[in-house]
Amino acid sequence: MRLRQRGDMNCTGRVKALVSVGGGERKVETYSVQSPERWMEDFGSGELQNGVAVVKIDPAFAETVTADGSYHVFITPNGDSKGLYVIKKTADSFEVRESGGGTSSLAFDYRIVAKRRGYEAQRLTDVTERFKAETAHVMPPADAHAPQIKKHLEPAAIKPEVKGTIKVPAHDEPIANKAALQKRDQAKP
Repeated sequence: MRLRQRGDMNCTGRVKALVSVGGGERKVETYSVQSPERWMEDFGSGELQNGVAVVKIDPAFAETVTADGSYHVFITPNGDSKGLYVIKKTADSFEVRESGGGTSSLAFDYRIVAKRRGYEAQRLTDVTERFKAETAHVMPPADAHAPQIKKHLEPAAIKPEVKGTIKVPAHDEPIANKAALQKRDQAKP
């Protein structure tokens, strides 16, 4: 059973996924593309016949993007041509033609990118104040643990029997519990 949640995901770090390669023997990181605006994209293929093709936009995709027909189309011909260009963009289709009045019949791939419906005007939205408010109760001030960390790492805190190696507490032992760490270290032979 999967739990469905609604909401936004915000992060200050990287957005990435781990993908198996080499028959599952290794994992590699892949990264998310970042954009200053909310874009939706779709990909497809078409075929010129006598230098012309009309590409129908997927109706479900068309419902997710701005309805005014303002979108970008990137064309890659899959064969020799005089070049391809896009004309007659509407909300449900666009036309591809060969440059220079060409009459080639060849396949092409396309990528269509349009702004997400309802978010057309948003660009690099400043969320500084919201970020500060949302993280104020979650994250302690940057210097909240500084005195404890500094005191724990001072040379006087290192015992002579350590012989030059700095002993660092395990990840599951909070530095705030310094007295318990000292007691534990004293009990060791």
